[in-house]
Order: sequence, then structure tokens, then C-alpha cells
Amino acid sequence: MMALDRLPEIFDLLDYHIAAYDRAWRYTYVNAAAARILGHPREALLGRSIWDLFPEAVGNQYYFEVHEAASSGRPIHSDHYYAPFDQWFENHIYPL
Repeated sequence: MMALDRLPEIFDLLDYHIAAYDRAWRYTYVNAAAARILGHPREALLGRSIWDLFPEAVGNQYYFEVHEAASSGRPIHSDHYYAPFDQWFENHIYPL
């Protein structure tokens, strides 16, 4: 097995929220920590739009940052508080 093929397995060992979206903002990858933090099984997230699942996030700081990263092609790093989860998130957004 090539090293890149093992990335999902490695990401599942991390206690960090790691997720990927397609151009329609649908989850294409969610690691175990992200599923736990988001409160949904991985299968319930994959293929669903982040904004449909979490409509209260539309218009918040993260919403604007992921859209800015997607349109500019530049990574964005920030912290933001998400009240529905009563939690701070450290974001590292990398558009591909």
C-alpha cells in the first residue's frame, strides 16, 4: 500500500477535525474526530452540504473564510467560536 493510500487511516488516528468538501460544499471526507465533534456518523455527513446540515453557520466567520479561500485559492488560518457547539475551532483551510 502506498503512503498516500494510507492517509485516511492516518487521519482517523488524529484527534483533529479533518474534513473535505466538493465545489457544492458537500462533505467528501470526514475523519473519525470530525464525525464525533459534528455529532453525526460519518455516513450521515458524506455527500451532504455543510450548509444544509448546519444552517446556523451560514454567514458566520467560517462560512466567509471557506468561501474566500475557495475563490482566492489561498489558505486561511483563523480561530472562531461556534455557539451551537459552545466550542472554539482553530481553522486551517486549504483550497485544492
